[in-house]
Amino acid sequence: MKSLEDKNTLIEEKLRQSEERFSLAMRGANDGLWDWDLLTNEVYYSPRWKSMLGYEDNELENHLDTWKKLVNDDDKIIALQKVDDCISGEKDGFEIEMRMNHKDGSEIIVLSRAFLVRSSNNNLIRLVGTHVDITDRKKTENFIKKTNEILEMIAMGTPAPNVYDEIALMYESRHKGMRCSLLELENGKLLHGGAPSMPKVYCEAVHGLQNGPDVGSCGTSTFTGQRVLVEDIETDYKWRNIKDVALPHGMRSCWSEPIIDSHGKVLGAFGMYYNNPSLPNEEESNDLTSAARLASIVMERDQAHKRMKKDQDFISEQSKLAAMGEMIGNIAHQWRQPLSVISIGATGLKAQKKQNLLNDELFFKTCDAIDTNAQYLSRTIDDFRNFIRGDREKVNISIRENINSFLSLVNGNIKKYDVKINMNIDDIYFDAYSNELIQCYLNIFNNSIDVLENLSSPRLVFIKTDKIDNNIIIKFKDNAGGISEDILSRIFEPYFTTKHQSKGTGLGLHMTYNLITNGMNGTIQAKNDTFTYHGKDYKGAEFIITLPLS
Repeated sequence: MKSLEDKNTLIEEKLRQSEERFSLAMRGANDGLWDWDLLTNEVYYSPRWKSMLGYEDNELENHLDTWKKLVNDDDKIIALQKVDDCISGEKDGFEIEMRMNHKDGSEIIVLSRAFLVRSSNNNLIRLVGTHVDITDRKKTENFIKKTNEILEMIAMGTPAPNVYDEIALMYESRHKGMRCSLLELENGKLLHGGAPSMPKVYCEAVHGLQNGPDVGSCGTSTFTGQRVLVEDIETDYKWRNIKDVALPHGMRSCWSEPIIDSHGKVLGAFGMYYNNPSLPNEEESNDLTSAARLASIVMERDQAHKRMKKDQDFISEQSKLAAMGEMIGNIAHQWRQPLSVISIGATGLKAQKKQNLLNDELFFKTCDAIDTNAQYLSRTIDDFRNFIRGDREKVNISIRENINSFLSLVNGNIKKYDVKINMNIDDIYFDAYSNELIQCYLNIFNNSIDVLENLSSPRLVFIKTDKIDNNIIIKFKDNAGGISEDILSRIFEPYFTTKHQSKGTGLGLHMTYNLITNGMNGTIQAKNDTFTYHGKDYKGAEFIITLPLS
């Protein structure tokens, strides 16, 4: 009997030592412990388990209902299902991430690991587990993931206002109760960029404000180029003139960081707002810095795009003027013969009338000739007017009619240089910018003419269209000897030309490339091609335009 008592005492001592070691290990690991008695539903929660949620040891009852009240409802369903799987014998333990409510009203994320404890006769008696606070780790993981998504949006060219909203929402999600705004700076004025959680009436009131040394937080930071921290909007001097538009919406504190580009220029400001007077803690301060830096990437990209658009508009205008100059010269050549016919006809009628030699047949024949040539001149004027008007309206066109309109504009040069046009055109109808397509044809044709005019006959230009899948293919090819392989890859660059400056600006093909790729979502390529025509071999340049039909 004494031997049995000694044995029990030894077991109890070992159990006490084991529990003591486990408790010390849990303290060292900073984990919370829970121990659920499956027979009584009583649950032991360690002091660390409770303090993790902001509670003292005596503030929470040791019962399963305590956990049920604190855990997120959706996560509770998943956790209880895992418990059922253990009790039914499917699993010996589980691991789950759960959202739990902190005493201060915030939400933390815990990683819970659990395992079953059986009695000596293999009955389930307890479910024991640990809680680890992984809130900071999950916030960091989500922050990195969301930042990468935003960087991808920037790289993909997502419009700046959409990116601004995503940046604001990302930082708002990191700090409960925070609202964020991004303001752009243009000519000293604050312009609304993004503020998805801010009242619309406040955004409208701030939009257009002139920045200055005491114009709220963002107006001041954009003026000074320095961070501005306002603890209390109601009492701060910088807000005295605009606090009435902020206070009615609960805004009491505002911290602003200037958004500065890589050259040190202030582009705007990132603002963080709270509904209570406060100053940023270390995490909020670091986030204010990183938010402004992230926003600067978007704003700098947007500024670069605006400059590029301005440059492209300038290049487009230069190209249009160059094309118009060439067309005016071409039309002048086209008009020589019709004007000559009209002049000779009218002079002939007058002379024959004076000499009483004018008969009805000659009179009507000469009048018909004058009328025909006058109508031709009128059509040429209409074609030219339609081209220079440049209405950018997508309409349903016939590719055959579109190319014929182009040919009527260059008919003078076709005759002047005795160019033989060979056409193989399918009459395809599709939605397109007719004038812009004609301008592309003109630029390609004029490049061919510049070389063909110095060659002996035959001077050939081939125009061919095809419909492949859901695309229309338009090909222009000449027999002018092709393009030097050394420069073939550069012909679409702006201002690149091998011609004398009196004969070209180097903008025509560059503009054609932009019109096709950016304006019509198509592609254009140039290559050299050798071919046989009427039993003779030729080499020339071929331009291939591919446009989507839908």
